Formats: sequence, structure tokens, C-alpha cells
Amino acid sequence: MDLGHEYEIPASTASWITDPVAGGDVQVTLQMAGDGLYIFDASGKRLHLWPYAAIMNAGADFVLAHNGHPDVRLTVGDHGVYKAIALRASQLSQPPERFTRTQEERTRDAVWSSMSVRTFLTILLGTLAVSAIGTLLLR
Repeated sequence: MDLGHEYEIPASTASWITDPVAGGDVQVTLQMAGDGLYIFDASGKRLHLWPYAAIMNAGADFVLAHNGHPDVRLTVGDHGVYKAIALRASQLSQPPERFTRTQEERTRDAVWSSMSVRTFLTILLGTLAVSAIGTLLLR
């Protein structure tokens, strides 16, 4: 079925919709079109069409809702897909920084964090050792 979609998001992208009326979580395929975000179930049946202006953040990272049906939640399983939707739905916040940093930035931060912990432990152990030695000398 050609709906004039500009972007088709592969079904392998782990996205799902939580719809209390439909009975819970359903894995979905997403398609971005000029008029909104199409949401299909595994069989290809269209479940929803969410106009971009009606999409809102639902309180958790990569979880979206339709402003007319806030109890229906769409969890987007890929930050690139979320960013593509957020570009169309400008009211959405961009993905948290921890999902958009490069591998080099994450490695650098981990190294600095590790060095800080080691420095803190060295100073703590040194302070405890000096304190223990002082206590022994005063006896």
C-alpha cells in the first residue's frame, strides 16, 4: 500500500505501542509521511495515524503519546528514529544527551570518571593510613 510515505522505518526497529483498549503491548512498524506518523501492527494493519502536531512526550525517554489519547503510548526503540520524528514534531524534546554522544566522548568520560575515583580512593586510604599511624605513635 503506497501512502506517499517519505520515510519507511524498518520493522526490525524495536518499537511498540501500549494501548489499554487493544489489550497491552503490540510491536509496531512506523512510517513517516507528510501528514503524520503511521503506526502499523505486525500484519500491516494500520493502527493509528498521529499528526506530527498531536505527538507529545509521555514522560520517559523515547516514549510518545497522542495528545488526544495520552493513555496510548508509543515507545520508539531507536534514538535515530526518535530524532527523525522530533524533527517533524518540533514540540518534542530532543533525545537525552546520553543517547547522542559519540563513542569517543563516552570513552573519555569513563576514563576521567575512573581516574577521579582512583584519586579519591588514594587520598582516602592515605588519610586513613596517616591517622592510624598517628594513633599508634600516640599510645
